[in-house]
Amino acid sequence: MRILQINSHHKMIGGTERYYLELSDLLRKRGHLVANFSLKDSKNYSSEWEKYFLDELDFSKNDYKSFIKKACRMFYSFEAKRKVERLLDDFKPDIVHIHNIYYYISPSILSVIKKKKNTGCTNRTRLSINFSMPGPV
Repeated sequence: MRILQINSHHKMIGGTERYYLELSDLLRKRGHLVANFSLKDSKNYSSEWEKYFLDELDFSKNDYKSFIKKACRMFYSFEAKRKVERLLDDFKPDIVHIHNIYYYISPSILSVIKKKKNTGCTNRTRLSINFSMPGPV
């Protein structure tokens, strides 16, 4: 089975990343083809799929333009949408497992995944819920 794993980070930070990375390894050991989609970072574990990863966000820049770009990317990322579409076309997953996309990747990828599913890509999507997201009080 071809499985696409999506998570904001491809390095060990906490529980979400541990689950994402260990599940990817376990699936590979069980004979599945696993692709990853994440954010580029110099501390990432190596991945043959890195060419599809989103450009790293530079938090050392504190200018207005950088702030607006980072803030907008939380809600919608054209880069993420474009790159995940290319990865879906190239990898053709049976299953897309979305772990944590908020703040870095954005929900913009969801429409592309849904579109590919409705045009012959027989994938099933699992979205893990991030309970750290702010919501109505």
